[in-house]
Amino acid sequence: MVLDKAVFGDEQKGSLKGKITLSGVPPQRESIEVKVDKNVCGLTFQEESFVNAENKGIKNVLISLKNKNPVGSILYPVDAIDITSKNCRLEPHVSMGQLQDSIKIKNFDPVLHVLQFSRENQVLFNLPLPAGGNIIKKIGEAGIIQVKCLIHPFMKTIIAVMDTPYYVLSDQDGYFQVPEIEPGKYLLSIWHESFGSMEKEIEIAPGRTLNLSFAFEKS
Repeated sequence: MVLDKAVFGDEQKGSLKGKITLSGVPPQRESIEVKVDKNVCGLTFQEESFVNAENKGIKNVLISLKNKNPVGSILYPVDAIDITSKNCRLEPHVSMGQLQDSIKIKNFDPVLHVLQFSRENQVLFNLPLPAGGNIIKKIGEAGIIQVKCLIHPFMKTIIAVMDTPYYVLSDQDGYFQVPEIEPGKYLLSIWHESFGSMEKEIEIAPGRTLNLSFAFEKS
């Protein structure tokens, strides 16, 4: 998340923070029977809970900002999105990174996984993840990538490849914060795998923090 100071200078920056909640009763977690490699994966797979029952905060919401009137260039750092497979669980469940970042998936399981990468319900490619092996891959286009194992279909992870330096995941209580934003008008995008998406045009003022809250309706 490095901005080109030769273009933007050192003027005072703003920030964005807020909370994402669920309006309604949190969904029940599903328990899935494991069919293959039970000695490694276990007998059942329990879906992750992403709604805090006490405050209705939603974790793993993708929040991003895109400049409505971009000026100059943005320097994207070359980094890595690290994902692991242990006991047939892909962790973390949701990752965010930028174009040019490498996606590294390490298999700690003694069994083969075959990972299918999809975007907008279209299959991009399938890659084998050998027992004890790893995958290193770059995605050349921004978007939300859904990854699942074709052998163990309950194994899933989400990779958000961003073309903006301003992005964050909400925490376990639904809170989020995006610091050091260049002043200006932005399109705020919010997305969650179970509840859908929202957009809002906002303006970041120099030296100020914009505080916003959003609520998803349970479908």
